[in-house]
Amino acid sequence: MLKNYFKIAMRIVRRHKGYSFIKISGLAIGMAVCILILLFVRYELSFDTFHEKKDRIYRVLSELDLTEGSEIVPLTALPLAPAVKDDFDVIIKAARFSGGGRVLFRSGEKKFFERLYFVDADAMEIFTFPLKAGDARQALADPFSVLITEKIAKKYFGDENPLGKTITIRNAADYRVTGILEEIPGNSHLRFDALASLSSLNNTERLRGNYWDRFSNDYTYILLEEEADPQAVESQFPSFMAKHVPVEADRYGLHLQSLKDIHFSSLNYDVARRINKEYLYAYSAIAFFILIIACINFMNLATARSAGRAREVGIRKVVGAHRRQLIHQFFSESVLTALLSLAAAIGLVVLSLPLFNQFIQENLAFDLWHDWILVISLLGLCVFVGLVSGSYPALVLSSFKPVKVLKNTLYKGKKGLSFRTVSIVMQFAISIILIIATAVVFAQLHFMRNKDLGFDAEQVLVIQTRSDPPRDKIEAFKNEITRNPFISIATASFGTPASGAGSGRTFIPEGFPEGETLHLETLFVDYEFIQTFGLKLEQGRNFSRNFSTDVQEAFILNETAARKLGWDDPIGKRLELEDTEIKGKVIGVVKDFHYDSVEYAIAPMVLTLLPFQISFVSARVQMDQLPQTLAFLESNWKEFSPEYPFEYFFINEEFEIYYNFERRLGNLFTYCSILALLISCMGIFGLASFTAEQRTKEIGIRKVLGASVQGIIYLLSKGFVKWVLVANIIAWPLAYFVMNKWLANFAYRINIGLWIFALSGILTLLIALLTVGYQSVKTAFANPIDSLRYE
Repeated sequence: MLKNYFKIAMRIVRRHKGYSFIKISGLAIGMAVCILILLFVRYELSFDTFHEKKDRIYRVLSELDLTEGSEIVPLTALPLAPAVKDDFDVIIKAARFSGGGRVLFRSGEKKFFERLYFVDADAMEIFTFPLKAGDARQALADPFSVLITEKIAKKYFGDENPLGKTITIRNAADYRVTGILEEIPGNSHLRFDALASLSSLNNTERLRGNYWDRFSNDYTYILLEEEADPQAVESQFPSFMAKHVPVEADRYGLHLQSLKDIHFSSLNYDVARRINKEYLYAYSAIAFFILIIACINFMNLATARSAGRAREVGIRKVVGAHRRQLIHQFFSESVLTALLSLAAAIGLVVLSLPLFNQFIQENLAFDLWHDWILVISLLGLCVFVGLVSGSYPALVLSSFKPVKVLKNTLYKGKKGLSFRTVSIVMQFAISIILIIATAVVFAQLHFMRNKDLGFDAEQVLVIQTRSDPPRDKIEAFKNEITRNPFISIATASFGTPASGAGSGRTFIPEGFPEGETLHLETLFVDYEFIQTFGLKLEQGRNFSRNFSTDVQEAFILNETAARKLGWDDPIGKRLELEDTEIKGKVIGVVKDFHYDSVEYAIAPMVLTLLPFQISFVSARVQMDQLPQTLAFLESNWKEFSPEYPFEYFFINEEFEIYYNFERRLGNLFTYCSILALLISCMGIFGLASFTAEQRTKEIGIRKVLGASVQGIIYLLSKGFVKWVLVANIIAWPLAYFVMNKWLANFAYRINIGLWIFALSGILTLLIALLTVGYQSVKTAFANPIDSLRYE
């Protein structure tokens, strides 16, 4: 019987090639989009799941109690890891990951910047980072030992065995290669090229390990016993901190974060690649809606052709077929169509996956031969689509009464029409929501890219010094490069806009009650910083070499910091950096400028000339002579710092990187909107063709009686136009609610204008008219004799 069902189904596919093509191709496109998006969602949900002990691994978070509120960060003090391991029996392993930035590696003549963490030996027993060579337990036990990935081993040593060889790191010390790591999976929140033993840190960094209130790029991970309760561990942290930090224990709280939650967190100072889970829900919803649109197409076309198959149903019932058998037959047809669509969808996925990977900047795999979960999921998707798509046609067609069918008195009623009307409205409503979402995302992106940043980001080239050079050497380099006529000014600093490297510091402001402090972002700069970046002074003066006290006693605030401090006239007010001897006064206020993405509110910031580490040299250059200017800078850099490669970036390009996610989101909405409209139009075209076919004789009679071509076109199109208008009315409030909620994530945002809704309405109406219009015009211009010759 099953074989017979499929034989009939194939016969129907061959007999009605046009409708079958629309059904199969619509389902194939919907399934392909669904598969691609769900591949991406599955990949994002798989972060850190490859670790064998993933359910027992936790990262320790620090809660800092500040005057203006508390903040939870993933950074911890260096002495935390050995202390928790000693004090908690259920913590069997603890490891620190320090650094995570790109540092200089050198072997012979080869030198490159690589991503490096300094870690404790326990790290290799907490995490599952397999070694291709070496002993994981002993590889990082000794100082100046390093594990490198296969890629790095090939890069520096070629085909030679790297074990036992040395690599110079930071131009400071030679490290012996004690193991070769397999390539780190892309779905790891920890990404690096090498791991070095933490005991190798120099004396200055080791000193930090004696203090509980000094935070740098240090992250602590622990491994609990199998039956340990993380909440019970966390409840003991207050007494633990009171033991080790008796004076200010209440200012530092500790929390545990499960390994599986790190990828979805949104904490400051986190090196992990992160994504908001809400976006994954949104992607999944888009995949589901695209698939639903395709299923609706199938149901519409199947029910639209129900009259053509009514006689078949009537005869089958007369000769003894039960309704259950008819339902099985129609479900078999829909599942077969879904199987054919799945085959086509797999082909589309294989063809489009490279482009999709380029779009999402990942390396997703589609391996049906080895990924049985994927195969089972695809078959499940196929059955789901087949059953959903075939449910309504099967129930409707199998319910026809044979007497009415064979007498040509079948009561079609309004149920089929009502269902098709509702389904078309649903299709276009989803398409309209996607169109509005696309317009809002790109409007917000345009707003962020063109918003006044508070400084001049154009033509500012930044060189990363990395070598931690003395200030007098930096001054000499600045003086040398500014002799070039195409470089107008240069500055040195610890951080720059878009590059990060600012640091939060706690200040004691003048006039505040005793014990009350304020946390301010602190940027260490030199005298030319404000001119180089085009910052605008609102009050007071800039740093000046004419005032020798500026080096130790001068601060410049941004407007947000001045408001935060509550000072109407901040010039001359005194500030003291907590726990230091550094005291000074405010000499100026600069207009607020964006240090990070426009997505975030401008933080209160203080600029100071304190002699601190210099990480960047920024220069304003003329772009029309850029190749010559770059060559000049590189040649001077080689003289200034021959041991370090010349690396640079432009500030405006760094800000563009901030908006990559919004750009990808907008592109995703664009492609999905186009596909949703395409599938909807395929369905509406099929229905329009069927409607015209059903009304051929009616149209012929109307034309004979004098109806005009315009009147016929209006008659055939008005129903579809009405449905699209209803879809707009339903979609607009839903789209406004969803996108307004999305915009709430941005500190600076657009207002959703009426033009966006008008655009979506006009666009969908125009597309629907063009789709239906072709068939309407074709029918209206047909010769009525052809439709009436057999009457």
